[in-house]
Amino acid sequence: MHRHFAPKPADRGVIDAGSKALTSDLQGFSDYGLIVGYPQARITGLSEEHGVIDLSNCTGPQPQSGPDR
Repeated sequence: MHRHFAPKPADRGVIDAGSKALTSDLQGFSDYGLIVGYPQARITGLSEEHGVIDLSNCTGPQPQSGPDR
């Protein structure tokens, strides 16, 4: 799976992984998964191909835009 963060706004990111790669059925969980290295980040929404990440609670360096690193 390839993923990247789209630039701006700084409190939100978009990943190239949506409900086809991540489940859309939360089965009692409060979000769609964990972002390694950013434990305060939350995947807040999914389309079929993309996910929206809320970065507003993250401290320190923000994820960089670009291809899989």
